[in-house]
Parts: sequence; structure tokens; C-alpha cells
Amino acid sequence: MNKIPIVTFLQFELESSNKIVKTTYMTKPQGRLQFIDLHRGLAILVMIEVHVFNAFIIPSMKFEPWFHHLNFVNGLVAPSFTFISGFAFILAAEKKMEEFKKFGSAFWKQLGRIAMIWFVGYTLRVPFFSLQRSLHESSTQQIEAFFSVDVLQTIAIGLLMLFGIRMLIRNTTAFKLVVFGLFLFFGLAAPWFWQHDFHSHIPIFFASYLNPSHGSLFPLFPWVGFIFAGAAACLLFISARDKGKMDEFFKYSALVSGVLIITGHLCIAKSTFSYIPMPDPHFFFFTMRIGYVLMVLVVCQLISQYFDVTKIYIVDASRESLLLYWLHLQLIYRKWATNQSLADIINGSFGIWLCILATLAMIALMLVVAIYWGRLKKNNFPLARYTSWAFVGIPLVIFLLR
Repeated sequence: MNKIPIVTFLQFELESSNKIVKTTYMTKPQGRLQFIDLHRGLAILVMIEVHVFNAFIIPSMKFEPWFHHLNFVNGLVAPSFTFISGFAFILAAEKKMEEFKKFGSAFWKQLGRIAMIWFVGYTLRVPFFSLQRSLHESSTQQIEAFFSVDVLQTIAIGLLMLFGIRMLIRNTTAFKLVVFGLFLFFGLAAPWFWQHDFHSHIPIFFASYLNPSHGSLFPLFPWVGFIFAGAAACLLFISARDKGKMDEFFKYSALVSGVLIITGHLCIAKSTFSYIPMPDPHFFFFTMRIGYVLMVLVVCQLISQYFDVTKIYIVDASRESLLLYWLHLQLIYRKWATNQSLADIINGSFGIWLCILATLAMIALMLVVAIYWGRLKKNNFPLARYTSWAFVGIPLVIFLLR
């Protein structure tokens, strides 16, 4: 599938909102929470491995036992991104709520960030790098692929929901109850939504958001539940921070993560006495993933407590996560002048060691991009802004006129 090289998001980091957090507990000089940056940075690196292995490895190797375990670890990437998105948004809303209420620049900037995340998600799935061809030559399969929902669309909708709810519900206690309620709702209701094809009642554009019937990899059910889980965790984090009980928060988080992981495995494994039969997506598989994400969050906090993670390159990847998400997919799947992508050329011919080398090479390249783009924004922001607009405007004009 062709992918449009539109990089609007060069000005909009996926979770840039956590820059405004002002706390003296485990923060960077500008107030960024170290454990959040570290968690997101690790997730982006693992995501690169996911796409490299899936695109390049010999297909038969995907049935080997070791790949099953690797696939489970890889399956924690999307929950991590969605969870951290909800966590970071609550931190931003806490500091900017008064500005949001006035519908000032902060309000419109937040809407702009959400809109751009949503927009970028669709640019990756446009059938042709031409508006005319996309409108008139797209096959049914290509149209369905364009409407399918990926993680960026789900993150955008989830953040929009959080934003709207926070604007409507000013009472903090009521807001907490709604957030916890929606976290449970999206997890518990997901099996019912997955059993129905809503395209017979609503357009495919909207139906694709509800379940994977039309190719969506990350429909709202249950994936938005991870965003609300992150928001709920952040509300508890803020409460503990304000009471000076940060250590207790992370100790309880570690305890909860262990409980969720153990009960999840016990309840979804058919060989155990505690197996609970449920239709997909199994609710305890949903909560088990939250347990693993919480565990990674606690580990990242411990690391950031004893080491200055601001000096490692993973944090640079975290700051430019959306850019790296888009760019590495372009390098793998974008069809170039020969009408072949890198994935087409390799064509599933790499063994495990070649896939590891390819993963390391891709990660190294993405880190270089993140480091130098970050430096450009820091040292010469006007030039970075003009560069981003050039990358946006030129491909967009070509797409519209081609």
C-alpha cells in the first residue's frame, strides 16, 4: 500500500503535552517526567522491531515457539502508547484547565494536536499519492484499508473524548468516576461490539472504529480503554503527589500490576482451573496487558530515580515519537520509483539474525533523526518550523494537483 509522505506532525509531538508538568519529583530540567519519557522511548524502539520483524522475516518462522513469545512482548507496544497518551493528557489538563475554560490559545492548540494525530493516521493509508487516483482508481480493498483504524486514530479519538469530558465535567471527583467507568466500559463491552458488523447500520467509516470486522487493527473497543486506564492512573498519581505519597503510589502500582498479570494468565489459560471462558477480546487479557504496562512504568520510575535518563538517546526517541512512527513505516512500506517498497524487495527472506541487524540499523537511523531534529528545534526553532511547513506543503500540493 502506498503511503503519502506528509509530515505535518513534525510540529506536533505525540504526547508533547507533558512538557508543562511542574513538579520536583523525578523530573527533567524543563519539568518533563523522566519515567514517562523513558517508557515511551522504550515503546518506540520495540515498535520499530515489531514492524521490521513482521515485514522482513521468513513467514514460516512466525510459527516457531520463540516467535509466539516475541509476539506477546510486541503486543505490549500499543497498550503502552495509548496508556501513556492518557497519562500525559491528564498532566497537561491539570495545568491548563483554566486556559481551556477560556477557549484561549491553549484550547485551540490542544485541539490542533489531537486533529493532527488523527490526520497523520489517515495519511499512512491513502491508496495513491494522488487525490484524483485515490478518488477514482481505488479498489474496494484499498478503500476499506483507508477507512481501517490504526493506533493513531484511536489515540486521537481517545484524547478528544478525554478533552471533551474534562471540559464538561469540572468537578474533579465526578471526572474521576467517569474516567474509571469508561476504562471498565471499553474493556467489558468490547466482546459485544466485536460480535456485530455495524456496517449494515452505519457507514463503513464509522463502523471501522467499533471493531476489527473491516480490517481495523486498533478499534476503539477495547483500545481506548487503555487511554482511560492511563488517565485513571495519572489521576491517582496526581493525588499521591499532592499528598507527598509518591513512593506509596509506585509501590501500590507494582502490587496492582502483579495482581493483574497473575489473574490475567490464570483466567485466560484454558489449562488452568481458574479459566473463565469469554468471547474475544477477553477482558482479562485486556487487564493483563494493563498489568504489564504498569509494571514497565514502575521499572522506568526506578531507573529514572537512580539514573539521569535525560542523557540517553532513548529519551530523544520519546520526544520525537510521532515523527519516528511515521518515518520508519515510510522507509519500510513506501513504494519508491521502482514501485517497490523495502518490504517488497526483501520479500520475507530474512532469518532471525538478519532481522536483528536490520532492527538495530533502523533504530540507529531513527535515533540519529530524533537527535538532530530535536537539536534543530532547540537551536533554531524558526528554521525547524519553516522546514516542517515545507515538508507539509510541497507533498500536499503534489498530492492535490498530481
